[in-house]
Amino acid sequence: MELARKHFADGVKRYRDGDYGGARALFLEADAAHHAPAIVYNIARAEERLGHPQAAVDAYESYLAEAGETGEFTQAAIVAIAQIRGSSRQLRIESKPPGARIFIDGSPTREPAPTRVLVPAGRHHVVAEGGDWRTEADVDAGPSTVETVTLVKPESPALAAVPIAAPPGAAGVTPPPPPAGPPPETSDGFILGAEFTVVPHRFDGTAARRASSFGLAAGLMVDVGYAASDQLLVLGRAHVAVGSKGAPATTLASIGVALSYRAGKAIWIGAAFQGGRALLPGSQDPNSGQQLRFDSDYVFCPSLEVSIAVLTRPYGQWLVSFFPGYFFASPADSDVVFLPIGFGLRSF
Repeated sequence: MELARKHFADGVKRYRDGDYGGARALFLEADAAHHAPAIVYNIARAEERLGHPQAAVDAYESYLAEAGETGEFTQAAIVAIAQIRGSSRQLRIESKPPGARIFIDGSPTREPAPTRVLVPAGRHHVVAEGGDWRTEADVDAGPSTVETVTLVKPESPALAAVPIAAPPGAAGVTPPPPPAGPPPETSDGFILGAEFTVVPHRFDGTAARRASSFGLAAGLMVDVGYAASDQLLVLGRAHVAVGSKGAPATTLASIGVALSYRAGKAIWIGAAFQGGRALLPGSQDPNSGQQLRFDSDYVFCPSLEVSIAVLTRPYGQWLVSFFPGYFFASPADSDVVFLPIGFGLRSF
């Protein structure tokens, strides 16, 4: 029981992280350790996410047969079956002689030919195997409701092949497909990100007027760029924040380029090189009581990045980020130290 709970909890985490193949494998292990209808329902959800409509429908129907009308997820399973059937295509597969084992895109069907199988729209590779023969064909599952394909035993012995056996213990269970491209937490291609920021900052006065002012601003940081690899991002970055001090309000603005490097599955580090301006129109000098103006013109502004992915989805990652930075000012300007703390989405 404890082992089943552990596998199920790990499977739920994998599912939420977008690793549907890993989630399905863990749900199957949990069901083998201690069978329960709720586990079967989650197997169905993983199969649906993996693009296996027939396996998903089979699992949903198994859940309904066991849970009945009063099951916790009965209505959800009924709706899911209807949606899958409505969006999928059906292949009717026959073999001559009949009774051949059938594989679609590398996965075995539950029944030998003749059989009907739900598949996503598009091209599929179908293999039929007898005791001493093997043949295959590519089939386009188009707009028609049912597509029929007949696979015939080759006449030439040269076309025979060693049968492909299903994995031990996998009867009636569709095995995980091979990985198709990078996992969802990797980035490749166009990058777009936006983060809401809270910015603690400190203005230090000019050489001729030594004074300082602390404040807090809030704003938005936007990244647009390209993934040079699944670990290195080249970004254009713009950041604007507005604070409550002064009339008009304090403003910090910068724009430039940034590099972001994946240091771990959920950790990014980087640096930005920007030009910007920071302005605090009015602040009271604690010594003289006079209103002071802190102003840093368009100057070079380096900043660092440490981002932690708190949630990963196929479309990107939700990040909590820290961007410590510093406006280098001329002797006539004010230096500014700031630490934007951000939360937002970086999509790939």
